[in-house]
Amino acid sequence: MTTSLRRSRNQGLLRHLRLCLGVAVLLPVALPASAQQPPGHGPLRPGDIIVVTHVYDQDLDGGTLVKIDAATGAETTLSDFSDPSQGPVAIPSSGPPPHFAARLLVEDATSVLVSHSLFGTALLQVDPATGVRTIIAEGADRVAPPVIEHSGDLLIGSEPALVRVDRYTGARTIVSDFQDPAQGPVAEHLRVVAVEESGQIIALGYDGTSVLSTFYKLFRVDPSDGTRTLLSDFADPAQGPAPRFMGPLVLDLSGYILLFDWDTARRGLFRIDPVTGARARLSAPCFEGPTFGAVALSASIDERGDLLVVVGADQPFPHSLIRMDAATGQCVSVRASTETASAVPTPLVNGMVSLSVRGTAVATKADDPYAPTGVLTISATFTNETSTALRNPFFRVAELSGGNTLISGDRLPDLIREGGKGTRQTPDVGNDGVLSPGESVDVEFGIGLQTRHPFTFFVNVFGEPAAAQ
Repeated sequence: MTTSLRRSRNQGLLRHLRLCLGVAVLLPVALPASAQQPPGHGPLRPGDIIVVTHVYDQDLDGGTLVKIDAATGAETTLSDFSDPSQGPVAIPSSGPPPHFAARLLVEDATSVLVSHSLFGTALLQVDPATGVRTIIAEGADRVAPPVIEHSGDLLIGSEPALVRVDRYTGARTIVSDFQDPAQGPVAEHLRVVAVEESGQIIALGYDGTSVLSTFYKLFRVDPSDGTRTLLSDFADPAQGPAPRFMGPLVLDLSGYILLFDWDTARRGLFRIDPVTGARARLSAPCFEGPTFGAVALSASIDERGDLLVVVGADQPFPHSLIRMDAATGQCVSVRASTETASAVPTPLVNGMVSLSVRGTAVATKADDPYAPTGVLTISATFTNETSTALRNPFFRVAELSGGNTLISGDRLPDLIREGGKGTRQTPDVGNDGVLSPGESVDVEFGIGLQTRHPFTFFVNVFGEPAAAQ
């Protein structure tokens, strides 16, 4: 086998078997401590969980933005939505709270985007160091989290159109009119779900006001001309089972779209193939026990690839945050009194490192369902090429074709990713978790082979540069 070398668009190295670097992701989070710390403003670290506290808690007024420390579980208030010195104020309304009160997105360690029913349709940017809130767009969708394109522009479902908002000028451009048949299949209403690695937009279209899934369709939208293609029609049984009621959707690290059933009698999670639109129901112990609650209200993916899910009972309160382990399907409680949650991502550091393949070997492995024709071991040298220390680096599979499995990954089997795209592998860089400047370590990638045919294998490298601490 030969070794090739070139630069990828993310400045990673493409090597043996197209082993390379190039995308973005998240890392493990500890459970919160029982006591909350006084307000303070430390920097965000990869793996920290950011939450919006329950708006209708006693004495919380308009709610708060809180950090749960990944290492200690300690809580720190970042922004008080009732404090006018920090920006626009959330004014609690009378009566019970809506199920979808708030959504957020952690862009990086310096920026958190929040949409909140008590701020109207404004999308706010919160500086986690100061708690200052700034309105950067109007017309935010309070049902779905904020969605950002690779360019940094915002995407908003401003019915009946999908609208791009320049986050610096506020200029609005219609990307796709969902009532224009010239651009593809139509829908009365829409919700933006996610932007894929390719830049294509995933959006949910529906007719009427019912939450029954048969009224819903999942579309892929071309960001350049707004043309739409139907990805998954929930009224079509040929594409697989469908939830009864539409719960939150989230784009997984593997590229699959995950969807919760909002039916209190059939709680469950569905996985939608991003290529075929085929749907499959996932079985998980999480849904069988009392921890999950009656309905899922919001969902996101944390640093390990697990699901952060806010659940609620039949009444609008109390809402609570749980983590669903993607490997085992088990749930653990993280925090009570939570409206929505998102994890701080680990930076992509492909440009800081190199990965040099030293050799490969193939061996048979008896009775292994993940390696019916053997295991390919790729031996490589992983080097920090910069003068900046790199803390807690890890690899994430960006592509692994041929149905093959990364059996050397941190967790296998995995309920969602099944050892393919999105699977994480952590190299051993010593007890301190630091890859020092110029330091090299040996790594091995073990790939369970379905066949002995050529395949592609891409990984991305993530870590926390020392300067960001």
